[in-house]
Amino acid sequence: MRSILITIFAVLVASVLGCQPTSPATAPASASLRSESKQSLAPQPLPAKIRIALMRLRQKDESTDTPADWALMDAGSADRIVGRLKSSPRVADVIILPPWTVPAGADFSQVRQAAKNAGADVALVYRPEYRNTWQPPDTRATCAVAAVLLDAGSDQILFSTVAGGAAQGPAPRDLPQGVAIDRTEQEAAATALSNLADKISNFLAAERPAAR
Repeated sequence: MRSILITIFAVLVASVLGCQPTSPATAPASASLRSESKQSLAPQPLPAKIRIALMRLRQKDESTDTPADWALMDAGSADRIVGRLKSSPRVADVIILPPWTVPAGADFSQVRQAAKNAGADVALVYRPEYRNTWQPPDTRATCAVAAVLLDAGSDQILFSTVAGGAAQGPAPRDLPQGVAIDRTEQEAAATALSNLADKISNFLAAERPAAR
């Protein structure tokens, strides 16, 4: 399982960092993001209390309606994910931004701008990948989430990681196969995002805040 997640992480991070800019006047994405990666080696410390903007990074022509989005629209799942982030004494607030807040295929500058518009200090952007199996009467799904924590006020990449989640359960007899799989993927996505929240909290606990 660990090797599978590592492989998925490598693919997802490559796709996240390979976002193309939407403006032809900007420099090529690969060059600008390589520059960001170098600058992220010595990031400036964050404030003692931060506001996090949480959003899914969409590829071009990708839907705004996916299992991860459903997980964040579900009150129970959203409260669990946000609650784990807020459990960190470093986090003042968490703002869930819908995936249509930034255009599909957006570059990091657009993501940062959306975070700043929401009044956030950092943007936690993620991209999920799903696997599922249908073995009646059971459904199984896994979700791997590659994520990057961006400073909304600079070009720094503060932290990157991958988190995984899995779900399994009997499919209700009155549900079509596709709906049963969607529900299981939603549960896996909720677990993956909760595990991501724990990793972010651990990072913030180890990061020394800026002096007042």
